[in-house]
Amino acid sequence: MPLIHSPFSQYIYSDIIDVSDETNESLKAEIQKIVKPGLLTNYHDDSNSTLTNPIFAPLFTIITEHVNIFTKTIGYKQKLKIKDAWVTISYPGSCHSLHTHEHSTVIAGVYYVEASEDLSLIFVNNTSQLTPGEHVEKIKTGKLLLFDGSLIHGFIPVTGTSPKITVAFNLWNEHKN
Repeated sequence: MPLIHSPFSQYIYSDIIDVSDETNESLKAEIQKIVKPGLLTNYHDDSNSTLTNPIFAPLFTIITEHVNIFTKTIGYKQKLKIKDAWVTISYPGSCHSLHTHEHSTVIAGVYYVEASEDLSLIFVNNTSQLTPGEHVEKIKTGKLLLFDGSLIHGFIPVTGTSPKITVAFNLWNEHKN
């Protein structure tokens, strides 16, 4: 059952999505194949190759269904499509500084192909000084998060022995280029 938080004036959609173990393993193998190792966090950001790769097609279909649920729930009437997508592997000890998705016109998202349950994504309120603070979202394998692309977020260092493997994306109004 999806959960929509509104810790600030922005919404965060959170759900464990129905991706089969076989599909998830295929995603993991493909990401490990295309991401070049070398740093604590490594990524492959060729959106065109990620968006057209047939291994990712079932995931993007499921994500689109959840985007439609999310936008309907929050009253957003424009049709959205995934415009940019990239994959990352973050090894133990790595973190990602606070950032926004400036290339997202409305919603950004991330799907956790692999993540230990002791990890979190931190969201920081950047819209109002009247409601300061942060929201900590626990993550784990199979979780999908959708959120306002302007919402500041980042993750604390990856712990344990397994990497965190993600597919991240930006959504755009379908009628804009």
